[in-house]
Amino acid sequence: RPHYEALPPLWWLLLAIPARLGVPYEWGIKSIQLVTAVFFVWLLVFRSGLPKVLRIVLPFTYFVCYQDGVTSRPYALMHAAMLLAGLSWHERDNHPWRLVGSLVLLSLCSSYGVVLAAGMAMVWVWRVWCEHGIRGVVLESKPRMAGWLVLLAVGLGIVALVWPRPNMYDSGLDMLVDFPLPTAWQMVLRFWFC
Repeated sequence: RPHYEALPPLWWLLLAIPARLGVPYEWGIKSIQLVTAVFFVWLLVFRSGLPKVLRIVLPFTYFVCYQDGVTSRPYALMHAAMLLAGLSWHERDNHPWRLVGSLVLLSLCSSYGVVLAAGMAMVWVWRVWCEHGIRGVVLESKPRMAGWLVLLAVGLGIVALVWPRPNMYDSGLDMLVDFPLPTAWQMVLRFWFC
């Protein structure tokens, strides 16, 4: 239900694998979380260009160890995608599909990932435009242009998929017939007074 959760369905599809195999809930959700967290830590320790001290210490910090390793959310996968994007940034013009693939993965992890991927893509297009002009953007590299179009299509598709429904806050209760929903201003005031 991405329209109601504002989250692309990749995480739920990953969680569906152990669920469809009949794995108990806690084992299934923790196994997917463990795999994504181990993948992120492996990238961080063995592939990042960080100083050795940081590569040793970072896996034991609150965000990497607890938020990415214990909390069953797509955070570890999103951080791994951001790290992959950073690792492939320097070769973006020679091997554009590496960066495009990591940005697509980033977009599939979270709605925030769509925004981050769009920002990185805009910086990429801007850099090519500043170096080679509009003709260089369109004609210089067909694989790069194809990657940008794929990234645009994926981003627009995910935005359409997670765009909130008009009945986002509708509880479906019939008692609202006599009491209509409050205005946006009333909801904001009620929120702050609570």
